[in-house]
Amino acid sequence: MKKKILFIMNPISGTASKAAVPSLIDSVLDKELFEYEIRMTERAGHASEIATEAKNNHVDVVVAVGGDGTVNEVARSLVHSDTALGILPCGSGNGLARHLLLPMNLKKCIEVINQCQIRDLDYGVINDHPFFCTCGMGFDAFVSMKFAESGRLCTIEMELDDKPGELVEVCSVIAGLGGNITGVHHDRSANRNKVNACVLRVTMETRDEEHVKEIKSALEQKGFHLWII
Repeated sequence: MKKKILFIMNPISGTASKAAVPSLIDSVLDKELFEYEIRMTERAGHASEIATEAKNNHVDVVVAVGGDGTVNEVARSLVHSDTALGILPCGSGNGLARHLLLPMNLKKCIEVINQCQIRDLDYGVINDHPFFCTCGMGFDAFVSMKFAESGRLCTIEMELDDKPGELVEVCSVIAGLGGNITGVHHDRSANRNKVNACVLRVTMETRDEEHVKEIKSALEQKGFHLWII
């Protein structure tokens, strides 16, 4: 009987695009051993909700696809259960994955998951909150708080018809919703479908996943077709 495995992916963790991760999972995961599903997080705390639901549904393995924050959310929901934790390190630090000597190469990490060798893992508790990576106080905690408040970099890619005013309209929508634009790349050679189209890539600083969704929705309402990369 195949084991059920759920991949919980944080699309905005770290700095690199995760667009290729689902196809990598599909090609490398041992589908004779696993029946898999991939779910995306949409907000802070969502990974914990998804992991708890998976645990209650007796999923065999839940894999956190993201950084240490995602790993902590997933792991704390699985303590003292029969659901195992897996990690695909996609964050900026990947502290726990490095401590466990997991490969930083995702293909090799999936191959480790294919071995399905489950081990016990200790964790700490502070103020009734389990933690699995690090725990800091004083200056360390202050720096972490400021980093969390500083926003996240996110890049959106969209296809434009290269009409006058489109770039201004896109930037106005983003700025009007509080997105801090840090870079714009206008590429006429990278069009996807249309001969007279160009591709626009905008890198912006956002507060959280909900903020990214708000900006994406506003641009789509304006008729722009876009991708988060």
